[in-house]
Amino acid sequence: MMKNIILIISPDPGDILSVCRSAAEGYGDEIEILLAENAIDGLDKISSRKIMLAIIDNDLPDIPGMSIASIIKDSPKLEDIEIILYNMTRMYPHARADTFFFSPLDISDFEIALHEFLDYRLNSAMVSGSLEKAIMDQEARLPQEIETDSFAIRAIYSPYHLLSGDGLDYWYDKENKTLYGYIFDCVGHDVKSYLLATMDIMPMIENSFRSYEAGVYESLSSFMSSLNEYIFNLHTETEPTPMLLFHIDFKSGFIRLCSAGIPNIIFRNYGSRFTMVLETPNYILGFKPDIEFREEVLDLRDVAQVIFATDGFLDMIRDDTEDICDVVNSAKHDDVSAIIVNFYDAHNGHPDHKEEV
Repeated sequence: MMKNIILIISPDPGDILSVCRSAAEGYGDEIEILLAENAIDGLDKISSRKIMLAIIDNDLPDIPGMSIASIIKDSPKLEDIEIILYNMTRMYPHARADTFFFSPLDISDFEIALHEFLDYRLNSAMVSGSLEKAIMDQEARLPQEIETDSFAIRAIYSPYHLLSGDGLDYWYDKENKTLYGYIFDCVGHDVKSYLLATMDIMPMIENSFRSYEAGVYESLSSFMSSLNEYIFNLHTETEPTPMLLFHIDFKSGFIRLCSAGIPNIIFRNYGSRFTMVLETPNYILGFKPDIEFREEVLDLRDVAQVIFATDGFLDMIRDDTEDICDVVNSAKHDDVSAIIVNFYDAHNGHPDHKEEV
């Protein structure tokens, strides 16, 4: 039997976890509780498991909880997730959740709200609405999670409105133990941007990637230069498009990537709880013709996780010196897309992540 999952995203779940465990006991084996100590870990679990209820601490160490709530609510695949957002200091205009609790948390009020939701959800038939064809097509294009003995890869895709100009894909060459992928960001959140992404940009990248795999391009740099030329020839007016290409070779142990206007790559090494940022300064595609793009090469051996993301995701990353109230981009206000790759620890044979409760 599939269990109903409650996900708590907080570095210090404390009383929240105790109340959830107590409430779950009344439903036998129907409820499973998962923990995530930060936003990125929480998004990883949300994209890989079917979550019924997300209880999110707004004061997270990496991304504000209200931004995670917006990502969930703006995604057609995730919008049925109930969200309780707590540790709020004030109401923000873009904050989205089903229930809000301000700091300091009244645990008694939280317990009442939790029991009311569980009674409703587990004893009511939920009816989901139909999606328009374009939205269904957008969802169908998203890549599925891939998991091997060496890695697990999955995507986060949350349109600001119902349609997005972002695009991403990845695939694995099992014979050569090589992972390929890309992510890009067309400006806009409407049908025009969506059609540009799906009808022009994505076919262009996928055709060029086949040439890259066949050795036509000697590097991702030359590959990106050919895409830049295509962008300039696409229409009478250029379409500036931030993009990132990556190629992970598990045989040689290197990650090769080339960015065009996506400024940072997020990664974390084994044994570290903290993410680091690799700056990838390059021109955006369509900014100017005849420019060279720089390819970056990373040693794969010490990397536990890498995140390739558009600026909608990167803008929400919280500096560890900032108070939650001082974060300018404290709520999601753009398309949010990311590819998360978790690398398996060669020494112990399992992914480097928190265990489920």
